[in-house]
Formats: sequence, structure tokens, C-alpha cells
Amino acid sequence: MERPDLPPKGAPKSASSTSRDDCELPENINLLPAKVIAQLASEDREHLKDYVMRFEDCKDVENGSSELVKRLKLLMKGFRSTEERRERLKQSLSETKELEKDYETNWTKLNNLMATTYSDEALGLKMKKELEDLDHRAAALESNRGLDIDDFIAQYLEIRQQHHAKREMLCSWQKSR
Repeated sequence: MERPDLPPKGAPKSASSTSRDDCELPENINLLPAKVIAQLASEDREHLKDYVMRFEDCKDVENGSSELVKRLKLLMKGFRSTEERRERLKQSLSETKELEKDYETNWTKLNNLMATTYSDEALGLKMKKELEDLDHRAAALESNRGLDIDDFIAQYLEIRQQHHAKREMLCSWQKSR
């Protein structure tokens, strides 16, 4: 059997190195023995074309998948960023809820304090207590015999004036309710 004429190794491929159907040969064809190349060129031509076409299609798939990998990495980076923001917002929400709870507690305390200190009933009781205190002070002043008469009269008049002014305010206030 005679060997086919092959171009020298490393020589650029020309149009003559392709088959009569202009089928492009693989790059490493020179690694195959001449018999195998001749057999491939004659018997398995259609299979070889199909193989080369599939191989070229794989490059498109590979390029497409590398593009998808890049997009996936960008999405993962965005997801991590979103997850970090979510954790910060979760922490902020927790702190806000704690502050709201403290606010409501303090508001309740203040509201109770205001109700017990400044409600109509509380103010009436406070004024009655002040009247009782003024009565006790006047009685204590009356029982104190060691006081100079001028001092006694001045202090007693002051206490009684306060007493009558507060009693008048209490009566007016109770009538207006």
C-alpha cells in the first residue's frame, strides 16, 4: 500500500489540505497516522463533519456558560449585599422596637403620674390637705404661749388669710365642676 502525499509538518494549511467538500481538519491532525487519516477522510467523512460541528457548537455553549457564571457571580454579590443590608435593618428594627417599648413604658408612667398629681380629684385632695395643714399651723400657733403678742397676731393673720383664700378657691372650684 502506498502512502498518500502529505504536506510537511508545520506547513500552513491551504485550501488543498482540505477535502473536496472543503471540510476543515482538526488542528492536531498531524498526530494521527496516515492510514487513519486516509480512512477517516474516505469512510467516516460524515461522522467527522458532525464531530467538528458539535465541537464548534460546544465552544458557543462554553462561552455562554462562562457568561452565565459571570452573571451568577454578580447576582451572588448582590445577594450578599442584600443579606447584609437585611441584617442591618433587622438589627435597626429590633432597636426601634426596644425604644418603642421604653417609650410606651415611660408614657404610661408619666400619664399615671399626671393623673394622680393633676386630676380633679387629686387637686381637690391636695387643696383639702393644705387647708388641714393651715388649720394645724393655726392651732399650734394658738397653743404656743411664749410668743410675743405682735408676732402672734402677724403670723396668725397670715395663716388665716391663706386658709380663707384657699377655702374660697376650693369652694369655687368644686362649684365649677
